[in-house]
Amino acid sequence: MANATTRENNRRIDKLERQIRNLSDDSGDISRINRNVDSLIGECSSLLRCSASGSIESRLAQLREKDQGSDAQLRAARDYIQYEINALKRENEAIERAEAAAKAKASGGGGW
Repeated sequence: MANATTRENNRRIDKLERQIRNLSDDSGDISRINRNVDSLIGECSSLLRCSASGSIESRLAQLREKDQGSDAQLRAARDYIQYEINALKRENEAIERAEAAAKAKASGGGGW
């Protein structure tokens, strides 16, 4: 039997797990950005015939995005969110144990 606290904790856990997924799942967006950058570099190299084209291509290449998994700050945020999820789960487990103990005591199964 889940009480109001465990239900609220479960809602918070669901929201936090969505946030972790949002911070982790970027592969499609990053791939599209990098494909567009590569396309732009290709167009520049075929259209520009000047000595600066190499420098321009190099600067454009710097626009490529890294995936979110390689960002240390995002990794730290995901780790902190996971820590909070684990704390909420431990709290729910403690509440459930206390409810089970109270129920067992009320039904005379206290062991004494």
